Amino acid sequence: MEPLKLSFSKNFVKDSFKLIELSTPEQVQAFESGSTLVIKGLEDDEAVLCTESKTFAIRQMHISNSVLLVNKNEDCYLARDNVSSTIDLQPCLARLGRIDGLLSDTCYEGESNEEKLLSIIQASEKELRKGLEERGVFEYKGYCRTFEKTWLFRLFDSFITNALVHTLDIQNITLDIAKDCVMEEKEAIGEDEYIPDEIMKSAFSVFAIIRDDNVLKFDEVKICRFLGEWLLSNPRDKKWRLEEFLQVWKTLGHDIFIPKLEYIDGLFITEERIKMQQKEQHIRYFPASELSTDAAKRFFTLFQAKERWTLEEITPFLIDLAPMEKERESLLFKFARISREGNTVYYTSRIK
Repeated sequence: MEPLKLSFSKNFVKDSFKLIELSTPEQVQAFESGSTLVIKGLEDDEAVLCTESKTFAIRQMHISNSVLLVNKNEDCYLARDNVSSTIDLQPCLARLGRIDGLLSDTCYEGESNEEKLLSIIQASEKELRKGLEERGVFEYKGYCRTFEKTWLFRLFDSFITNALVHTLDIQNITLDIAKDCVMEEKEAIGEDEYIPDEIMKSAFSVFAIIRDDNVLKFDEVKICRFLGEWLLSNPRDKKWRLEEFLQVWKTLGHDIFIPKLEYIDGLFITEERIKMQQKEQHIRYFPASELSTDAAKRFFTLFQAKERWTLEEITPFLIDLAPMEKERESLLFKFARISREGNTVYYTSRIK
């Protein structure tokens, strides 16, 4: 039998097809099962592909050798395309930072001040629901809402202040008693405010798990992160002495919920200053959720904000782009220079 000849089709167009490499059984199953697959991203975003439960960054990988796509006829192969790259799907963390901006205009600030999320947020439906829950998003009067942070802070502070006055066991308190604490404290300071029960329940769900017996199980990490972010962002352009910030932050938790700097990873940036020949550490608000999802733009902003970073400092600002350590190492190799002072490794911009 004679070998078939290879000819170029009249419809040959280079790179008219895109090949997607499915590198995991989960990816193969998602494509073959007929389940929903959605590519998401606004004009300036790096596109992601979402299955029902996972998010994958879409990366173009160039091929050194020619890959011909052909149709077989009776007497020859007809080349339809010469593909020079493939599409690689890399697992990535859901990009949920846009939630805060989308819902900022519908913050709940009390009764007197009275989405299309899935198509815009770069996350699977499962990851989106988890992200909404972690941000304390709730439904009220037919809309997804978030709490205005200062309003929520005052509610929490009213609760904790009154609970301490009555020497209540914070970790063994029901939702009803917590609500009574809030309203009693507000009345004591002259704030006559009606708060619906559904709002009160949603507010306490930000800080605690409400068990079946209606007892609140407070989460120290969530509480400290909320208090730390509220303090850093009020006002958001303030630069705190680190020592002073830590002391005030601890005070907000009434020495019950003890803060640690790691609780606010991805929300702050530190800077070193020399004052009176003494080194001082300063801290300011710098949320990762507001940074670009494009890696080049992300690194440009990071190095504009701070000339050099340690690995510990920069990692919280890369996790959403590269959840795996090897992926982060690859990004750092591409966009940063490495230098060493003593035992400390620093990363600086490759662009001078």
